[in-house]
Amino acid sequence: MALDVTTRPIKILLRKAKSGGKDRKKTSLPDIKPGDKIPDAEVVDVNFTRATVQVTGGKFGNAKNLRARIHVTMGESKSLPTQVVGKKKKKYVQDSPIEEEHSEPSITKDHPFYKWKAGKKLSDLTCVAVDARNGVAYVELTNQESDK
Repeated sequence: MALDVTTRPIKILLRKAKSGGKDRKKTSLPDIKPGDKIPDAEVVDVNFTRATVQVTGGKFGNAKNLRARIHVTMGESKSLPTQVVGKKKKKYVQDSPIEEEHSEPSITKDHPFYKWKAGKKLSDLTCVAVDARNGVAYVELTNQESDK
């Protein structure tokens, strides 16, 4: 299950179950699990909701069947306060709410991916989730420091 937050209203995306419930391909997947450290990675693509990265270092650096990304909720923003101060009020123009346009939101200085571009080097990432599908390991990473 996944959420598509790029559309309004937000859509819930479901994946069709395979017959038999097992992947038929028998390929060797990288032995990665949540909590594993990724020493080095490089940003391949960035948009408002996710950054696709290529793992370049450590024992997973040469894995061909590994896809990695950092979701916006897993990215660390240096400029955001750690505590929410209060609710925002709606702005009104002549007693009607301002309509929000349906365009791609911009990445501002408070966004976790601010100033990220393809080719940016990242270090000290942590695996938070792994999903194996069709012989490929899809890995969710974070650049947030753990509380340990």
